[in-house]
Amino acid sequence: MKGIWRLVAAIIGIAVAMAASPIATSAQSYPARPVRILLGAPPGSGPDIVGRILAEKMAGDLGQPVIVENRPGAAGTIAAQLAAKASADGHTMLLGTAANLAVAPHLLPSASYDSVTAFAPVGLIQRGPYVIAVNPAIPARNLAEFIAHAKSNPGKLDFGTPGVGSAHHVAWELFQLRTGTRLTHIPYKGGAQVVQETIAGRIAVFMASPNSRISQFVEGGKLRYIAVTGASRLKQLPAVPTVGEQGVPGFEAYAWWGLLMPAGAPRKAAARINAALNAALDEPGIRKRLREQGVPDERFATTPRDFGAWIAAEHARWGKVIKDARIRIK
Repeated sequence: MKGIWRLVAAIIGIAVAMAASPIATSAQSYPARPVRILLGAPPGSGPDIVGRILAEKMAGDLGQPVIVENRPGAAGTIAAQLAAKASADGHTMLLGTAANLAVAPHLLPSASYDSVTAFAPVGLIQRGPYVIAVNPAIPARNLAEFIAHAKSNPGKLDFGTPGVGSAHHVAWELFQLRTGTRLTHIPYKGGAQVVQETIAGRIAVFMASPNSRISQFVEGGKLRYIAVTGASRLKQLPAVPTVGEQGVPGFEAYAWWGLLMPAGAPRKAAARINAALNAALDEPGIRKRLREQGVPDERFATTPRDFGAWIAAEHARWGKVIKDARIRIK
């Protein structure tokens, strides 16, 4: 009997030790180690700069380093694919964008994941419209004049984007569907190159999130704003009318980024990151730094549920545009 009781006591001791272990208490002690954010954009890009600003702030709140890991390429699908296959313990996240969550899954073989089911949404970082900017040599002071010029020169005006299958690319396809214009797509490796090529006059026009650097070029006469792609004008650019105001109904396009975990991640982990993210986004000093990168003050889809609904809606909307425009990636 004594041997049996010793065995029972040993089993109880092991159970108590396991209950006190980091594995069993992970929900309470999360995060238990550094948190990694996979990002499908290159260093120095808008999402990279914003991601690092937020990572620095969130690290202080979480009590663990938050490390941004750049995995650019294939419209962000390389990063998304890695995140979808990562351990669902809450220590790996994706900074997802319109490109790798709403557009590329309909176009690129590298996007072998379902944006709606492969991830657990955490929260939206930002949603903001693009500005449309032209080289000043283009005879267009507004969108109507640009459309008229494009119709007079079918296929001769080039638009630049950060790459094939990017959100910018598909937004331009929607623009052509709505306006009856025919433009030529010139893909680049990043948004900064698109801006420089437009200034140099090698391409005519681009869409981009409005930031202080682009506005400086506009103020210096090297670029010209002709439209905003949102439902309303931007507070920081009140003189620039929307596409809809200028006679093109049914056209809206937004840049948006948010944090996600692999599907199956603990809800408590997602809630913890969501709280840290929203706390960072509410801090005035962080807001100022984000505005400089073109992030609007509008707060939208702040909960995991709302962000998930937004992803599903955008995935469906851009999928229809791709089908209607018969876009194919060869």
